[in-house]
Amino acid sequence: MLKNILLCVATFLAVLVFVFSFLVALKLTGDSTSITFYGIIWGSNKSVETIGSVSHTDTYDPALHAAALPLVGAILVLVGGLAACLFGFVLKDKKWAKYAVIVSASLMVLGGVFFFFTYPAFCQSYAEFAGGSTTAADIKDLWKDSHPNVALAVVAGILSILGGLSACGSQLLKK
Repeated sequence: MLKNILLCVATFLAVLVFVFSFLVALKLTGDSTSITFYGIIWGSNKSVETIGSVSHTDTYDPALHAAALPLVGAILVLVGGLAACLFGFVLKDKKWAKYAVIVSASLMVLGGVFFFFTYPAFCQSYAEFAGGSTTAADIKDLWKDSHPNVALAVVAGILSILGGLSACGSQLLKK
C-alpha cells in the first residue's frame, strides 16, 4: 500500500515540476528597478521592467532561446516520473519492475539537478539572443549586482529530487 502511494507521489511531483518549468521566471532587482523575464526555460518572449512604480513590458519576436539544460531536465523528470509509475504498476516481474523504477527514479533525480543550472543556461540563451561578441560571462557580469532570482527553478529541482527519492524508496520497501 505504502509502496503504491510513494509511486503516485513521485508521479504527481514529476507532473508538478513539469508544469513549474513553464512558470519559471528570472527576476533581477536593483536599487529602484527590477526586470522579470518570464518563461525562461522554454524560451522567454516577455519581460517586465519596473522603475519605481512605472512598469514597461517588452515582448520578443522571435522569443529568446530555450535554456537547454533545464529544458532537458524538465523532460527527464516528466519521463522518469511517468515511467516509474508505469513500470511500478504494470510490470508483473517484480525483479525487473524494481530495476526499471530505480532507473526511472534516477532520471528524475538527474533532471532535478539540471534545474539548478537555470540561471547560467538562461545567461547563455540571452547572450545568443543579444548576438555579436556577447558571451554568457558578459551577461553574468552585467547582472551580478542585480541579485538574480530563479526561486521556482530551485523549488522544482528540489521537488523532482524528492520525487525521485520517493520512487526509489518505494522499491526498497518489502510490501
